Amino acid sequence: MTLEMSKRDRVLCALQHREPDRVPVAFDSPESSIHKVAHKKLLEYLKFEVNEGILIDRALQVVRPDDRVKQHFKTDTYCVVLAEGDLYMDPTEDAYIDEWGIHLKASGEWYSIVDSPLKRDSLDELRHLPIPDPSQGDRAVGLAEEARMAADAGYFVHAGGPWGIFEISSNLRGAENLYIDMIQNPDYVEALAERVLEHHFVYYQVLLDAIGETIDAISVSDDLGGQENLLFSPSLFRRIYKPRLARLIEHIRKLAPDIYIYMHSDGAIFEIIPDLIEIGIDALNPIQFTAKGMDPKRLKQTFGRDLAFWGGGIDNKVLSFGTPDEVQLEVRNKINILGPRGGYVFATVHNISAEVPPENIDALFQAAHQYGTYPLPS
Repeated sequence: MTLEMSKRDRVLCALQHREPDRVPVAFDSPESSIHKVAHKKLLEYLKFEVNEGILIDRALQVVRPDDRVKQHFKTDTYCVVLAEGDLYMDPTEDAYIDEWGIHLKASGEWYSIVDSPLKRDSLDELRHLPIPDPSQGDRAVGLAEEARMAADAGYFVHAGGPWGIFEISSNLRGAENLYIDMIQNPDYVEALAERVLEHHFVYYQVLLDAIGETIDAISVSDDLGGQENLLFSPSLFRRIYKPRLARLIEHIRKLAPDIYIYMHSDGAIFEIIPDLIEIGIDALNPIQFTAKGMDPKRLKQTFGRDLAFWGGGIDNKVLSFGTPDEVQLEVRNKINILGPRGGYVFATVHNISAEVPPENIDALFQAAHQYGTYPLPS
């Protein structure tokens, strides 16, 4: 029988493409956490005192799971994030303007963009765009202590990064305008990406200066795929975003040479996964296997030697609308595909959304432990 491993060693073992005692479980980052409504229902279901939760993504209304929930579900990771930058709230409209000058308004269970600050493909306008400075203010206050407490508690400590270069570019310019710019004025799109990259260099500097000696992994992010295809051509990715993502990874490696870097990207991105491996990505999140070409068996067979998988735990439709038994069956299936030979950290495909019933969340994590013990069934 395999001896029980520590939380940190369990995740490290998996990321090193070896089989730990069981598949490690992650439930905490801005990509794999829980909406505040579902979190409140889960606390009630588990008979814990209810609180509002700590918001870690204002736009998505995602909170960090309560420590009692993490302990109850025996999760293995702990994610720390910089506090969000300054914003202007408009309570009369349930809207706000973020630190980039992007206008967002309440739309259902989250906030959607309603106006973007860059109105034309003008380099002069771009030069005068105020770039947020993450080094100003108190965004990292208390972060070192939080990370140290998590590490002392045995967790694998990782850090969440900002939204990606393409995502922020799209939010600043407006998605439709940016796509037109890609065809009509790609030099402008590169200049915009460069300005966002300047911000990211400072963001990771501040983050790693605060907790670099404590953390084990850090994320970079950019949603590059839709349900059917990449959001733009591979050639545009390789011209505009890949070189800057590579420079960002190089920057992080200089600041913290020994940490793992995982990449968050939604959608059908199979075609550019070799590019991500080439520039130094160690693991991929969230494994959106319902997107075209993202079959988990194919991913494991094609990239499993070079890339770990962080996510892919369940079809969101099953989690939201299935029965607990269906949830458990789905979890078992995904673990049996992605778990062999290590290289797998169990997590949901996206954040747990507001409508997910708490009994399904309970079934999800119970199944991850029940069916994730090595050796996995053949």
